[in-house]
Amino acid sequence: MKQWYTVYTKPNRESAAEENLQRQEIRTYLPLTSEKRRRRGKWLDCTVPLFSRYLFVHMDVAVQSTAAIRSTVGVSNLVRFSGEPAAVPEGLIELLRARTDTETGLIDIGKTQFQPGQKVIVVDGPFKDISGIFQHSNGEHRAMILLDLLGRQNSVAIDNDLLMGTV
Repeated sequence: MKQWYTVYTKPNRESAAEENLQRQEIRTYLPLTSEKRRRRGKWLDCTVPLFSRYLFVHMDVAVQSTAAIRSTVGVSNLVRFSGEPAAVPEGLIELLRARTDTETGLIDIGKTQFQPGQKVIVVDGPFKDISGIFQHSNGEHRAMILLDLLGRQNSVAIDNDLLMGTV
């Protein structure tokens, strides 16, 4: 029975691995997303794999040999647990495909949006492990949070990537 499996690729070789697997008539799926990266002092929108160094193949391991996958240019190995290829739940691939924009072919993962008044914790940087209260977004990449510092509450602008919601 055909199932989806995960292939671990060589660094930055996901597209090459996908192309070479498709040449062998193996069905592949490489979910892509867009992210901002800084190049030569400017922020650019770049298309990157959703899961760095991973792509998915659809095959029947009882019928097809996995040796062909392992020897494919760009592939490091097939992800295995206890020596057996690790099957990916069919629902995961369907979920990823459902979130794919039909025009661009990219998956919009979006940033976790916090609600005003929601408790958050800073996960890195000078305020690491300090909890606060989300106030509002301050631009595309920053948020204003209320932190209890030195016995009083202070509004601090912090990068969205450094925040995590708490229960």
